Parts: sequence; C-alpha cells; structure tokens
Amino acid sequence: MKNVILIATCLLYVALTLDAVAQDKDTPNTVGIGDAASKPATAPTSVPTTSTQEAPTVKFFGMDGRAAHVVYVIDRSGSMLDTFDALRNGLRESINGLKGTQDFHLIFFSAGAPFEMPGKKLTPASEHSKKAAGELLHRIVAEGQTDPLPAIKRAIDVLNKAEGGMHNKVVVLVTDGAFPDNNKVFMLIKKLDPKNEIRFFTVLFDTKEPDAEKVLKKIADDSGGQYKQVHSEADAGK
Repeated sequence: MKNVILIATCLLYVALTLDAVAQDKDTPNTVGIGDAASKPATAPTSVPTTSTQEAPTVKFFGMDGRAAHVVYVIDRSGSMLDTFDALRNGLRESINGLKGTQDFHLIFFSAGAPFEMPGKKLTPASEHSKKAAGELLHRIVAEGQTDPLPAIKRAIDVLNKAEGGMHNKVVVLVTDGAFPDNNKVFMLIKKLDPKNEIRFFTVLFDTKEPDAEKVLKKIADDSGGQYKQVHSEADAGK
C-alpha cells in the first residue's frame, strides 16, 4: 500500500513539472523585445585624425598652408633648364622648413616615367631625409619633354596611403607652361581624388603663358589650394 502511494505521488510531481515547463515555453521573451531590442544601436567610434588646423605649415615661394603630408611634383623638362637652379633653392628652403611631425616626397617629371626619391613613398621630415633630398636635388638635370600625368598619379597614390584629416595632404605642383592635354590632367585628379581631400599648391615658374596660368589656377581652385606665379630672380628665397 505504501508503495502504491509513493508511486502516485511521483506521478503527480512529474505531471505538475511538465505543465510548468509547457507554460514557460508559451511565455514571450519580454527581455529581448522590451529591453535589448528597443535600445538604439551604438554608433561606431571614429578614429581620431589630425585636423588641418593642428598640422604645421608648408611654405613655398611665399605660399603657405598647413598640412602633415606633402608631395612636391616638379617639372624638370628642358624648358626649365635656365631657371632650375632657382627652383632648386626654393625647394631646399621649403623642405628644410618642414617639421619633424610632417612627411614629404619628391617626384620629378619630364617625358616618360617620373623620377622619385628612393623608397617612392612619404618620408618623415628628419634631418637625414632633408639632407638626402638636397643631394638628390643637386643631381637632377632639366631635360626632355613635358608629361605630368604619371607624376600626378604617383603623387595622389602616395598621399592616398597616408592617414590624416580632410585637406591635410598637399601637392606642390611646379611647371613653366601648359600641359600637352590639360583636360586629361583635370580628369585624372578628379578620378583619383573624388572626395577632394588633397589640396594643390600650383606654381607657374618664370613665365606668363596665359593658358598655363588658367590651367594651374583651376587645379588650385578646384582643390581648395593656392596658385602663384613666380619669377625666379624676384621670388627666390621667399
């Protein structure tokens, strides 16, 4: 008789347990719906960047602007021969004025592939790098025809790999005349820098060619940069 009562008690306990489990399954998960699901998604934290206002100044023949990353794109075609010494002096002064928190690169163009500093990338503006750049400037010879497209492409590629805030990157573009195909230059810059993150400081060196002035002004204006016409004797050392 005791065994019968014990069995009945166990069966009753099992039945009650199963009923409780079934009721729990039918109850909605109110925590997931009411608390977690109703909370707005947290916005991703942005990576801090150096603003243009925080960057040191870049100076070149009287122009100046703030940037952490600078690429000098220099015309070394034959037409620059008579004024290239003055240009060398201006480049040395500009590079020597860079701070240790900045970096730079040098690209020279005539016809064909551009000539670049060793490493073909941005280099910290240390005293060693500045000395190496000065030695390179001493060896460069002005000769050949003019084709800026490969050099401009390389400059933008180099700067696109650098970190930094909007307009914290500068190309200093120097030439003494209009380009063989000006529209190709405009299209290339727009294609490679669609967000307009790179400013162009353009310099018309020792000439008054109207077409060249118009082209260089447009490149500077479109990028939020600066344009200047430089006369090698009057502006050397500025």
